[in-house]
Amino acid sequence: MKYFCLIFLALGLLGGCSEVNVFSKSDLFPHIGKRVAIFPVKPQGHLPESVWKPLAARYDSALSQFSSFSHVLTEQEQNELTRENPLLRQQIHRYTTTAALTMISDKDLVHELAPILAADQFLIVQAEEYPCTEDCPAPSQVLLRLILWDTASNQIIWRGRLHRQLTPNEEDPEMFNALMQELNEQLLETFQEQFRIPWHRLRYESLKKLRSS
Repeated sequence: MKYFCLIFLALGLLGGCSEVNVFSKSDLFPHIGKRVAIFPVKPQGHLPESVWKPLAARYDSALSQFSSFSHVLTEQEQNELTRENPLLRQQIHRYTTTAALTMISDKDLVHELAPILAADQFLIVQAEEYPCTEDCPAPSQVLLRLILWDTASNQIIWRGRLHRQLTPNEEDPEMFNALMQELNEQLLETFQEQFRIPWHRLRYESLKKLRSS
């Protein structure tokens, strides 16, 4: 990631590289090999749809191939489920909106949605652009966030947050689009890296199962 930061600094696209702020369960091993439903939350601010759509789609494509999850329910698969079930669509919208805005997972909705979607975990995907304060170098700032919820306990397993105040150069549409893609990749890579279990841990858990059988 530092390599990419240097490239973007050289191109003048970034004023500096932001760090991903992470909260995580101390042991992620019990949370791998699960079925995950991805919930992209439509931006409420000024982020153009032409920028948002590729960011959200990136999680579908990347995590569908990610070996740490047994199955990923993509947005397209959810659309197929909700096409003839308006109530399910409304429930998903209500759950994701509440979780994104308040950081609270509606327990009752989780218990209704999880069996229907056959999901052990819900992944909230957010990206927002909103006005900045007088102290900012440009009028806008951006926020990207991932929240992985466990549907059984209704607790957060992992949360990553990436915030950046834009520079005047980054207000340019082309530069802004490149910036958002880079920040999105940084957040995605951080998430994937922390869910890659070291081989020695996998070996230990395999041996433990053999001893107990």
